[in-house]
Amino acid sequence: MLNDIKVGFVGAKSSIKRGNKKTTFFIIVVLALIFMNLIFLPALINGMIGFFVGMVQDYAFGNIVIEPAEDNTYINNADNVLQKVRSINGVRGAAKRLEIGASLRYKQKIVGANVLGLVPSEEEIVSKYPYIVSDGEFLGKLSRDEIMIGAMLVEGYIPY
Repeated sequence: MLNDIKVGFVGAKSSIKRGNKKTTFFIIVVLALIFMNLIFLPALINGMIGFFVGMVQDYAFGNIVIEPAEDNTYINNADNVLQKVRSINGVRGAAKRLEIGASLRYKQKIVGANVLGLVPSEEEIVSKYPYIVSDGEFLGKLSRDEIMIGAMLVEGYIPY
């Protein structure tokens, strides 16, 4: 077996010596790219998917989303549905939200954004919204008629 490996190395060495150096270099580069494609790219994609799923769970939706039927705009008896969800064994927290798309206009700029209505006291358990406020503070338990604006909508504000 060792003899077979030596024969293989001698054949490869002589082939490299007799062959075109640019072609050999090109083959090595292509093999390296194939290796990177097989090993590195799936790991990168899996990491990005994991990050995206984590962000969606922490901020946008959580683990389970209950939406109204296609012909309804709202969930009928939302308080009863919320009570039933909270009574399930293993549920850490549940919250009601109302989300709608909107066009926000300021001076000559129009930006599409999501407007999210929520109960601030319920969000501490369900999402990480209360912990990402960079300026000011999150809505309090008794907050009424107050809004929070995302940093991307504030003109001239750079959060970092």
